[in-house]
Amino acid sequence: MFKKEPNRLPLPNITPDGKRMFISLIILAVLLIATGIVMPSMISISRFSSITNGQLTVLLASLGQTLVLLIGGIDLSVGGVICIINSLAAVAMPESGLGIILFCLGCVAIGLAIGGFNGFIVTKFNVQPFIVTFTVNYILLGISQLILGRDGGAPAKAFTKVLMASFGPVSLGVILVVFIIVMWTLLRRTKFIRDVFAVGTNAKASAMNGINVVKVKLIAFAISGGCAALAGLWRTAQLGSGSPTAGNALTTPTLTIAVIGGTSMMGGIGGMYGTVVGAYILRIISDLLTFLGTKSFWSTVFQGIFLVATVVVCSVIDRKNRSK
Repeated sequence: MFKKEPNRLPLPNITPDGKRMFISLIILAVLLIATGIVMPSMISISRFSSITNGQLTVLLASLGQTLVLLIGGIDLSVGGVICIINSLAAVAMPESGLGIILFCLGCVAIGLAIGGFNGFIVTKFNVQPFIVTFTVNYILLGISQLILGRDGGAPAKAFTKVLMASFGPVSLGVILVVFIIVMWTLLRRTKFIRDVFAVGTNAKASAMNGINVVKVKLIAFAISGGCAALAGLWRTAQLGSGSPTAGNALTTPTLTIAVIGGTSMMGGIGGMYGTVVGAYILRIISDLLTFLGTKSFWSTVFQGIFLVATVVVCSVIDRKNRSK
């Protein structure tokens, strides 16, 4: 007798973000038009490069956050990883070229290990990601204070010079953003990314159809930690110094950027294209508020309001799609 093949879980449609992506692009277009009207000098390649450099720290962290959200999780430790890597880079980075490369690889390995630890606790003990990553974040903040008691230190000069390099009006940050888009285009139809979407859509059904859910979650959390470590390194090059609180205010923006870009906090919907768009949306909003003379704390307030509003709108869209 032939054994009946188990029904496979249909592969989810991972066409970039659907209605959510369309909404994000409309928001970005409206903001660009508004910027062109009130701040025409801001519309230039050199200004775009400057904005990209300034926003790349939170964008890098948001990429990992997006991946975790896609599996239905959340990573509140990204800010702590940025803090600890920034502190380490400011006090321990060697000056030699090979030393800098090995040091950076070591920092990424630390981020991967922290993310992997988060994933292990979440999957092994079935603890809510919110609780695990929130607690780990506090531990990391304490460690970063031990490494660097107060703002100071400096990375290797060659490290800062390379990452802050420009090719005419185009900065290295812009090239890295293009690289991110190209890599997502290549990776988004790989088996792992399909498994990520499947787990985020229905973890139980994914497990029944042969997907190693634990492995997928572990890798997703590890990548989030690695991306946060890269963000910490970029932050160090950008500031030219260290701070044990460098990432404190960056966790909420990573969530806001991912959600604005079309990634569902319920999992299974979204992608990196939208996250890139979301990063620019958040930065342009901040610049517009500054231009209009609002106090800096209003930017944080607006981010929170925008996040809640976006989550509500996306939840309504999800309910309508599921009811069809």
